[in-house]
Amino acid sequence: MLKRLGAGVALCLFASVSSAQAASVSDFQGKWTVTDIVGYASTSGGIPEAKELLGKVLRISPGIIEFAGERCKPHQGFNVSVVDTASRLKDDFNIDIGDTGLPVRTAVLDSSNCTVVYRMGDHRVLFGWDGVVLRAIRR
Repeated sequence: MLKRLGAGVALCLFASVSSAQAASVSDFQGKWTVTDIVGYASTSGGIPEAKELLGKVLRISPGIIEFAGERCKPHQGFNVSVVDTASRLKDDFNIDIGDTGLPVRTAVLDSSNCTVVYRMGDHRVLFGWDGVVLRAIRR
């Protein structure tokens, strides 16, 4: 029984890492609807501002991110990399991985001047906006 459990865990970890390594900019493109709030900073508008973001759509196209009436065009394009999720979350949002539902290693869509988007899976992402950390699903 333990061998089967260990093999299952190894298979899940392999699938998670393989999926993250195979990610490209096109995997992030599309419309993502905000479903829930992971947290917010004291510098944000707090719960009232966070609630206003529920149901809003994050649009990612090859050269732009749009959200909440704002547009960001990356100065040098988007970059996709696989990161150690826990340390990157601490750097970006000062939150713990346990609060997010993200895997230990995940792909991120990043640029020098736009928000970073974490890939939770084929149909889920996590991102931050004006001090609020949000999860969204692909629609």
